[in-house]
This record gives sequence, C-alpha cells and structure tokens, in this order.
Amino acid sequence: MNLRNRRVTVPRHDPLKIGILKSIIEQAKTSQEEFVKYLEK
Repeated sequence: MNLRNRRVTVPRHDPLKIGILKSIIEQAKTSQEEFVKYLEK
C-alpha cells in the first residue's frame, strides 16, 4: 500500500495519546503493522 498519497490530520503536540495515534492510522486506511513498517524505513 502506498502511504505517501494519503493525507491525514496530525496534531502538533507531543506526546500523542494512543487513541489519537490509532485514529491517524484509521484515517490513513492502513493497518497498525503497515504503519510501523513504513516508520521503520
């Protein structure tokens, strides 16, 4: 899945709560596993 063409809203505060992170992943229409793989690149 090409995550580079997806747009989501990400808050600018740190740290992100787990619920917000899950919502971002859902908005991106991807799985948690795919999201982690993309971050590891």
